[in-house]
Formats: sequence, C-alpha cells, structure tokens
Amino acid sequence: MSRNDFFLDTGIIFGQFEPHDPYFEGSKKHIDKYSYRDHNYYAVRRIALKEIESVSRRKIKEGSKRGAFNKAIGLKAATMKAKVESLFLNNYVKDVDYERTYSSFNELYQNLLAFLEHNKKNEDPKDRDAKILTNVFIWEKEMPELHNPHIITIDKTDLVDNKDRLKNEANKCLNCISRLKFCLISRKHAS
Repeated sequence: MSRNDFFLDTGIIFGQFEPHDPYFEGSKKHIDKYSYRDHNYYAVRRIALKEIESVSRRKIKEGSKRGAFNKAIGLKAATMKAKVESLFLNNYVKDVDYERTYSSFNELYQNLLAFLEHNKKNEDPKDRDAKILTNVFIWEKEMPELHNPHIITIDKTDLVDNKDRLKNEANKCLNCISRLKFCLISRKHAS
C-alpha cells in the first residue's frame, strides 16, 4: 500500500481520543486503517489547540455554575490538550501553518470565509474552517510530491457538500488545479 497524505480537520483529531464522542468510531476506524506509522498526517496545531480552549469555555458557560463541573471540564480539556500536543511532538502529525508566511493566504482566506459564511447551514462561525481550508489548499499547492492528498473532516454540510466550489475558489486564487479529495468521517447514530 502506498503512503497517503492526510490533512486533519479538528473533529477527527478530537474524535479519536474520546470514546463518548459521536465521531470516535469513525475516527478510530480511519486511523486503524491508515496508521500514523504508514501514512503522512498534517494539521494546523495552533487551531487545534485554540479549538480545545474554545470548546471547554463554551461547555463551562453552558453548564452548571458548580465548581465541580467546571473543574471536570478543565481537567478533560487539559487531558485532550496533552494528547493533541503529543501527536505533534511525536511527529505523528506535522504542523502546517502558512498564515504568517504565505503572500496569498489572506486573499484565499477571505474568499473561503465569505463563501462559507454565505452558504452556512448553522450559526457556527466559519473562521477556523476557512483558516484550515486555506492551509490545506496552500499545503497541496506547495507540496507537489504529496501522494493522494485528502482532507479528513466531520463537516459534511459546509465542507464536503461544497468541495467542488471550495476547490474552484482555491484554484482561482492560487492559480492551480487542486487534486484534493474530501473524506467524511460519519457520526455514530444513536441506537
């Protein structure tokens, strides 16, 4: 089997560590089939860590005012952060972040953000999705040696369903032809 190059959205990064996560089974199945050892994985470390902080703050705000609840969320966030950090420190996942180093980053980011905001199906902000996608498309362009590049995501509605239009935006801005494939990790349905 040849090595594949996978760019991870934050959902699969978190999903693989938390058995109660609705994406745990799909994330685990993907990692078992395409192991870190036999394939190349990439992600935006800064955004993954920011997402952990954001989710834990939101859960504390939505949850009980009791200190025990807040402490439990804080401990869970700290554990998740350590697990995510270990993926990068052990070089299982390589950090890709072009935001401060690539001249077309802002233009592509603004185009993708405008598209995602205009077409979104929920109230979630799309800034992190746009930043991840911007990094993915630049990564693909700047590394022509990539074999079978994929973005692995849990976002069907905003990303997978719009993959052709998102790729067209990137192609126009970066003056390239994207080979990127979008791979959806499905949610476990309640029984």
